[in-house]
Amino acid sequence: MVFLQENWENLANAIIIQAVKDYKIAYQRLLRHSESKGAQEEVRKLERFFYGRWYAQLTDVDPYYLLNRLKEAIVHDKLELSRQKRRHNQSTQGL
Repeated sequence: MVFLQENWENLANAIIIQAVKDYKIAYQRLLRHSESKGAQEEVRKLERFFYGRWYAQLTDVDPYYLLNRLKEAIVHDKLELSRQKRRHNQSTQGL
């Protein structure tokens, strides 16, 4: 019985991990193309999953906390990438 419970928990975790990956991709796309109806709809669809009953059955992790942390990480990564590109461009211009 423990084995069966562990399998269900692994499946629930895999579903959430995939949703997180999908959300990161969709939110990055939305940041690049804020007017894109497709990007907006994909983010809304994934947010409905995170705020929905199925997500609540899969985990006790607060969806507001999770999505806020994801958004912060995505924006941070985007800013860091911009800084790296700027430093690279500055260093190659000095050659």
